[in-house]
Amino acid sequence: MTTFLRGDFAHDLASDHRRLLSRCRQLEQALNSASLVDSQVHEELRRLEHELDEHFAEEERGGLFTRVLAECPHFSQKVDRLARQHREFRFAIRALKSTCRMACGDSGARDGWLAAFADFSRSFAEHERAEHELLLDATEQDLGSGD
Repeated sequence: MTTFLRGDFAHDLASDHRRLLSRCRQLEQALNSASLVDSQVHEELRRLEHELDEHFAEEERGGLFTRVLAECPHFSQKVDRLARQHREFRFAIRALKSTCRMACGDSGARDGWLAAFADFSRSFAEHERAEHELLLDATEQDLGSGD
C-alpha cells in the first residue's frame, strides 16, 4: 500500500474539502440574505482567500498532487489541470474581494456580483469533486482493482 493511502491522509483531505465547501455555502447564504455589511463581506472573503491559499499550497507541495504523482505519474495531465484551476480560483477570489462593495448595495451590480460568487462557489465544488475522484482513481489503481 502506498504512502498516500496510509494513515488519515484521505480522511483529512475529505474533511478539509467539506469544511471549505461548507464555508463557501455559508458565505453565499449570508450574501444572498444581505445580512453582511461591506466590511464583513471583505473580511469573510479575506478569510476564505487565506484558507484556500493554505489548502492549495498543501495540495501542491507534498500533499495530494505530490503523492498521487509519486505513485501514478500518468495522472500528470489531471494534476496539471487541477493545479491550473488553483491559480484561477486564487485570481477569482481576489477579484471578488476587490469588488465586494457591489455585494452590499441595492443596484443591479449586486445581482451580477452575487452571480459571480455563485459561479465561483459552484466551480470550486466541481473542482473539489475532481480532486476526490483523482484520489479515488489513484487508490483504485494502487489496490489493483482496475486490473
